[in-house]
Amino acid sequence: MIIRFIKIFISILYIFFKKVLFFIFRTPDDKQCVILYYHSVLENEKERFISQLNYLSNKYYFVNLSSLNTLPSKKNLISITFDDGLSSILKNAIPELKKRDIPTTIFIPAARLGEYPKWEQKKQEIYYNDRILNRDELKSLSDYGIEIASHTLYHADLRNLQSDAAKNELQLSKSILEEIIGKEIISFSFPYGSYNDDLINLAFNCGYNFVYTTEQEIISLPIKKRVFGRVGVDPGDFFLEFVLKAAGAYSWLPRAIRLKRKIKKIFQLNI
Repeated sequence: MIIRFIKIFISILYIFFKKVLFFIFRTPDDKQCVILYYHSVLENEKERFISQLNYLSNKYYFVNLSSLNTLPSKKNLISITFDDGLSSILKNAIPELKKRDIPTTIFIPAARLGEYPKWEQKKQEIYYNDRILNRDELKSLSDYGIEIASHTLYHADLRNLQSDAAKNELQLSKSILEEIIGKEIISFSFPYGSYNDDLINLAFNCGYNFVYTTEQEIISLPIKKRVFGRVGVDPGDFFLEFVLKAAGAYSWLPRAIRLKRKIKKIFQLNI
């Protein structure tokens, strides 16, 4: 909890100084986008999720992931995505998004359809009671206009796989989802946020147009870019915490993590 409050404090300072610099150096065409990603929205989290949507609706213009580079006249852009394709979002999130005509993208582990997640995150099983969407549900969502995207076959950490196995995860996931929805799958996100440059290039070679990471960033547009970072959010976030995340105030974190790794490496070399 202490670390959480420290992050909030640093993020407030970060966004304050960023706004000061923007006020000094801004140009008429400047615009930015933040991509948010959720996992589940459980029944007891629904009201908080609705409050988050209401806040975003009053402050931001919602965009599809595939349109990020084609919106020259809009500012204060935000995009909502979901990883894993868990059934609670179908029950508790999608109806609220439809009410507000908010576009969204759902990243699916294609070989796990209809199953309960069995992978681990931070040494804990997650979403034990929240199954992954099935084929019919995916087709229905796609027909409505929600973008279906790939999240590998088995929710694999691609950095732990040999090149051929990683390629299989990328290609088969794409082909399975395309067969289900009858549309091209153009977007991919890395499970666990685990990737490297070789895996990004492999994803493009497997036919994806856009790749998404969990590197928190503020995306400046327009830019000819095909790799985008996203900001993890949760219905259980403090309101201030959520506001800061939506504003991109946590985009200092990747640099801080890299600096921490460099310092740790230097100390290890000197021991």
